[in-house]
Amino acid sequence: MRKQLRSAMVIASSLAVLVSSVILPVSAGASQEDTVPVVAEASDISTAQEWNMALENDSLPEQVVEGSEVEMSGNVVAGVPFDFVQLQILDETGEVEAEKALTCQDLQFDLSRFNEYPLFEGLDPGDKTMRVAGGKGTQTADLYISPLEVKPLVDASDVSIPSSVAQYGALDLVGTLESEEDLTSVSLAIYDENRMEAYLSIACEGQAFDLSQFNGQIDTSLIPVGDKTMKITATTVTEQKVVYEDSLEVLEAVPSELALDGFTAPAADYVKGADYSFAGTVSSNYPVQSVTMTIQDADGNVDFQKSLDGGDVSFDLAQFNEYFVISSLPSGDKTITIDAADALGSQTLAQEAFAVTTPADQSALAISGLEMPSTHQKGKGRALKGEITSNYLIQWVNVDILNASGEVETGKKIEVGATSFSLSNIDPYIAFSKLSAGQKTLVVTAADEGTEKQLFSQEFTVEEPVVAYSSGSSSSSSGGNSDSLPPVSSGTGAQAMISVAASQIGYHEASNGYTKYGDWYGMPTANWCTIFVAWCADQAGVLGTAIPNTGSTTACMSWFQQRGRYFSKGSGDPQPGDICFMKFDSSSRPCSHVALVEYTSGGKVYTIEGNNADQVIRRSYTFGSARIVGYGRPAY
Repeated sequence: MRKQLRSAMVIASSLAVLVSSVILPVSAGASQEDTVPVVAEASDISTAQEWNMALENDSLPEQVVEGSEVEMSGNVVAGVPFDFVQLQILDETGEVEAEKALTCQDLQFDLSRFNEYPLFEGLDPGDKTMRVAGGKGTQTADLYISPLEVKPLVDASDVSIPSSVAQYGALDLVGTLESEEDLTSVSLAIYDENRMEAYLSIACEGQAFDLSQFNGQIDTSLIPVGDKTMKITATTVTEQKVVYEDSLEVLEAVPSELALDGFTAPAADYVKGADYSFAGTVSSNYPVQSVTMTIQDADGNVDFQKSLDGGDVSFDLAQFNEYFVISSLPSGDKTITIDAADALGSQTLAQEAFAVTTPADQSALAISGLEMPSTHQKGKGRALKGEITSNYLIQWVNVDILNASGEVETGKKIEVGATSFSLSNIDPYIAFSKLSAGQKTLVVTAADEGTEKQLFSQEFTVEEPVVAYSSGSSSSSSGGNSDSLPPVSSGTGAQAMISVAASQIGYHEASNGYTKYGDWYGMPTANWCTIFVAWCADQAGVLGTAIPNTGSTTACMSWFQQRGRYFSKGSGDPQPGDICFMKFDSSSRPCSHVALVEYTSGGKVYTIEGNNADQVIRRSYTFGSARIVGYGRPAY
């Protein structure tokens, strides 16, 4: 608690130890005349009361950070002129750590004059006493005596650091460095008299650093046996400070005590679906570097193998449960092996035999989420959606579409090897768009380790599309692009374009913008509406003749204009196979999107488009839609 001795204070003889006759050297920048050559002995002390001496408006520290500058303020005032003011900082034993006395031949002294001298910067951390006294001749009077705490810049008092370590062993550092400033790095060095033998620096942020971050990071196998010195250095935003330095004895390596406790292998006759999880602890007197679990069949083929890193002196086998479910193993005889390695080498800690059996009557093979409408329009694609699941490994999935005679028109069988399967994985192989008209049946069959069964069967009808073809007669196109409406698209080229485009409906671009169409064009993540049209033309065999090979909407429009095969909206009716040019933005470019006309009906144009909502999709627009600019009519 602060104790101020003002005008009524008398200096007791018991405080004599607080006065020293030793004056510190004059700091750089201070004049010799500012310092007092002699300070009165305690036996000559008079009283502050006699001189009417006191502190006024003083601001003196009660706590400072090691190495920091301290700003003091306030005044010493007296009723009679006095000669000097003395400031002392004493340690817990009463020894003076820092002091300064400055002259004053007046009735007042400004305490900020002490700020010119680094009295606080060289103090060691700990509890101190700060004393301010005024003096006249050979007499002094105490004005202020109070505790002063000097806090360390980086506090390492609450840490535990070993005094010895065995070769190949782990340094076990415990505790946290607490800093008054933000830390930028902490380093650990081990060295003998001649050279540094280990060093690691770890970058950090904030005002705390957990020393356990060094554990397992120092390779003690490279440090020769003998007496060493270990130093820990903390770097703050303003300075670097050694926070720990002491001896470290490096001992000869002792034999490894690598062991496995608490492990129970699967039951000798393990039935799929029964509860089992890996448990047990691998331990050693050295850090466990890695643990490997291997499960092999009777022929030595590996069904499962996983190696996990350690770093501590113990390792929990439950970590393997994240990577493996034992019920996913194929049926048959198995062997499970657990190997572990520490600094001195690797050992096989367990090897047990067991068998996996699969009761057929317990299979839960099922399908969900698959729907098939009763009718399907010829030439259109369709995405298969749904999931097949089982409590056993699914061996294969087969999807067929049969005609009325039971013949397969399109189908695919895929090997699985997992407990779930999404039908989206088989969807690219099922060509709905190529189905002929007539009665069909969609059949889904699958097999797991316990059973094989048909999971889905539904009839549907493929119907011919109703397509409205206009006569194509019209007045001349607007904008001067053509003297008359281009001839109607016809023949297999337009039909092929529509068929190819329809087969792609449901395709989505990847999260990074990748599409197979852009990849084909050489720009995998480019905007792809025009590229999609070019890709379809390539698949239909009309690229470069009826459709331009370009990824630019404006270049595509210009291509048709230059050949007299472009007409503006309202100049004529679009036909199947036409290229529809649209504008979705307010830029100066003539168009920003393209689509393929599939058919028209009831005053609407029906299109297939790429890069609409990041996918291939069907859309419809009225003939007079504000989005439509015009059409290109390919010469199929």
